[in-house]
Amino acid sequence: MVIYEVNLAIDEAIYPQFQLWLKKHVSEMLQLPGFMQARILKPENERTEDQEKLTVQYYLENRESLNVYFAEFAPKMREEGLNLFKDKFSAQRRIFEVHDTIVK
Repeated sequence: MVIYEVNLAIDEAIYPQFQLWLKKHVSEMLQLPGFMQARILKPENERTEDQEKLTVQYYLENRESLNVYFAEFAPKMREEGLNLFKDKFSAQRRIFEVHDTIVK
């Protein structure tokens, strides 16, 4: 399993609209091959004077699914947010390979 994490910094002025759009966007991402689930997280105590922060974690079956996303879907999926919100948000991305899952 792979976790694809997107850390977002969103201008306060567009935050309500961005949240609505993000839920729709994440639902669309989950229709892509290999995407199994996602979580939208709001970190504690990371808000700045003029920005809100959110993190989206996508859970994928494997690295190949993520490679297919990057090669075939990423430009189109990123385009809508950029067109709607221009420079009012930024995104930083990280990839994690799940080595172990420990449950109760």
